Amino acid sequence: MSTRVASLIPTLTDTLFGEIEEQDVALPSAQDWDLERFAEEQLRFLVGRIFSPGVPHPARQVVVTGIERNAGVAGLVMRIAETLTQYSPGVVCVVNAESRTESEACYGRTAATPSPESSDALRRSSRQIADRIWHLPCDVFLGADRPQYGSRWQERLKRLRREFDYSLVVGPPVERSGQSAFLGNLADGVILVLRARTTRKLSAQRAKAMLKSAHARFLGAVLVERTFPIPEKIYRSL
Repeated sequence: MSTRVASLIPTLTDTLFGEIEEQDVALPSAQDWDLERFAEEQLRFLVGRIFSPGVPHPARQVVVTGIERNAGVAGLVMRIAETLTQYSPGVVCVVNAESRTESEACYGRTAATPSPESSDALRRSSRQIADRIWHLPCDVFLGADRPQYGSRWQERLKRLRREFDYSLVVGPPVERSGQSAFLGNLADGVILVLRARTTRKLSAQRAKAMLKSAHARFLGAVLVERTFPIPEKIYRSL
């Protein structure tokens, strides 16, 4: 009898799989898998590889985006932020650059109006949602008039660097908008979120090509909703 485990388990990989699919896998015993512990280990690996001061070119400001809608980006970003505060004394800002119900449900609404003349406008317009984690809503980050790509976003990201130690930007799906690629060019890089069984090779390749054309640093891909156990050939690509 096969056992299927559907969970938000990140696996950071530089390989964009051919067909990102799941299969029924026979497990000797479901009790042998501690899914939460595995998820935490993977999150620590992700945070250490991207944000640790000991790695080449450590990041402070990262865009996290899915390829299609409902990729679970908001929840994953929150878990990354929580893991980051466990291993760093810094303050993290979760920036919502996509006004979707998924993000609102995860972070809640923040009723705040920025004061452009203030040196700490974004910090004061954010809401603390956890220990050393703040949330900046889409209306504040992009502005009420939703400007097109340009100096406004660059200025916002620079201000975030001054007011927070780390910024995690929840970007819109790459297939729907070039906004995430543009923000990735201004930030320290982009993490792509791939969904097991739904994200296809062509879509992943197009997304990576879009990031490259925008000169955005590709930090890696996170595979979510993975069925356990992960095949050995995938482990070898980590």
